[in-house]
Amino acid sequence: MGKYFIAHGSANSDASFYDPTLNNLTYIGAGASLTVNGDSKSFYITSGIHAGKNLNYYGGNTATRLYDHTAASNSIGPNLPGSIGPGSNNFPITTGANAGKTLILQGGTNVSYLYDPTTNTFIAGPTLASGTISGDSHNFPANGGLYPTATYVVNGGAASTINIYFP
Repeated sequence: MGKYFIAHGSANSDASFYDPTLNNLTYIGAGASLTVNGDSKSFYITSGIHAGKNLNYYGGNTATRLYDHTAASNSIGPNLPGSIGPGSNNFPITTGANAGKTLILQGGTNVSYLYDPTTNTFIAGPTLASGTISGDSHNFPANGGLYPTATYVVNGGAASTINIYFP
């Protein structure tokens, strides 16, 4: 089992690794050189020109950083089309026309983006059908049931809204 990259998401751009084998956190310091406002998120890139790296994005920013585990360093990633807001989250798309891409919910809006690892770019994703993404937003795969390939998106905040992404 590998280590997990954790972007802290505070007023700075600090990060740590969690090692489940040793059950410990290792602080790796600031790497993004950004002022961060709120949510920070990360996802592992499994294919394309930056396979094996984490793409990190930060609240209040359109800038991203690519974390290279081998070199233990950050480099500038592609800019997001819009600034990240509260409740932002992401999930990999494993089936359908966008398989291999990652869907990023912007947060604070009903907007999403698709990250394409083959071109290292973002394009507009689907608009949420209902509500906006806010704090405590999360998502989970259906893994069976009526919509076996869908991902459920819980909007978060005071809303009791769920959107369903069909690949």
